[in-house]
Amino acid sequence: MLRSSFIRLCKIWILFILIINFGCSYRYYFEPIIHDRAGRFYTPKEIPIKPGMFLKPEFNIVDEVALVNTQTDIFQYPLGEYTHTWTGNLRLWTDTAIGVLKTALEKKDVTIREDAKKMLMLAVTHAKLFWGFRVVECTLTLQVATRDGHIANFEVTTKSKDLHDSCDSAVTKAVAKMFDDDKIRKYLRAPEGPKDTDCDGVYDDKDECPGTPRGVEVDEKGCPLDSDGDGVPDYLDKCPGTPKGVKVDDKGCPLDSDGDGAPDYLDQCPGTPKGAIVDERGCWIIDGAFFDFDKYLVKQKYYPVLNNVVSVLEKNPDLEIEIHGHTDNFGTLEYNQLLSESRANAVLRYLIRRGIESNRLSIEGFSFTKPIATNETEEGRALNRRVELVPIRD
Repeated sequence: MLRSSFIRLCKIWILFILIINFGCSYRYYFEPIIHDRAGRFYTPKEIPIKPGMFLKPEFNIVDEVALVNTQTDIFQYPLGEYTHTWTGNLRLWTDTAIGVLKTALEKKDVTIREDAKKMLMLAVTHAKLFWGFRVVECTLTLQVATRDGHIANFEVTTKSKDLHDSCDSAVTKAVAKMFDDDKIRKYLRAPEGPKDTDCDGVYDDKDECPGTPRGVEVDEKGCPLDSDGDGVPDYLDKCPGTPKGVKVDDKGCPLDSDGDGAPDYLDQCPGTPKGAIVDERGCWIIDGAFFDFDKYLVKQKYYPVLNNVVSVLEKNPDLEIEIHGHTDNFGTLEYNQLLSESRANAVLRYLIRRGIESNRLSIEGFSFTKPIATNETEEGRALNRRVELVPIRD
């Protein structure tokens, strides 16, 4: 009987020790074990506001703000008791709140100036600690006043195993919470100025070309530069330098209606079929290199060029052409007339041999009456010795 009672007593004693140790061990989270009941002074530290807790990126805040500590109580303020008394300085706690706010505002490119037009006056007016089971609860109230007379109080309660994590987080959350107040947000919102929606440097009310892509250079009207004045802005113009007044396509390139590679404004032979070999005038030609001097037989090495003519005619079965012969001015007009006709005939016969119907072909000789270059130089004379293929239009 005595033995069982002793055993029960031992079990109770062990259980008591475990409860005491377990229930009190959380003190290790906060401070070293102190066996006296001396008071402890709480010194807060700044915990930065986390991203997402403070003003969305699209909020347009003022450039400058003044921050003022209006807490006048500089004495030790009772915060709560456990094994000893805890006190704190509310002015010091307010300084911490201002430090947290200053850091957050500076990340938004806000300058903190004493003489700023917008002023926020802060004061931590109440703070309380409560020790629970393995947790410390901290409650504080942050009062915020604006220069225009608005006053708001923000009470926050936080819990943590660590004393500083609890109370310092409460300061940070109270600072962040103040921006849930509509009047404070309105007070700090930057005034609406002229808008430049497309960010081209010209305000919307003067921008005659809204929606210009970012990075595109614009004129004083906000319109993309069009250096050649063809109606296609430089950043889209695939053919810069087009003469003014020339009609262009949507790429800014001069129109080439017949697709021969010569733009309409330079094309002296409009209507040339696609695929034809043309000169810089846009005319379908066979130059004088096809013939020896004073001869009218086509050189065999130039047959591939004539084969191109055959290919174009085959692709355009309704196309009829006149074959025009031209010469330089060496010799008499009569002699060159016969030579120009003979050269045109040489081309005609070649085309017929390659299967082109004769009723689609005709010839005409012009001697040296239609030069396209000077006859004073060898280069010019070579250009004048040519055969032109001219489409017949109804």
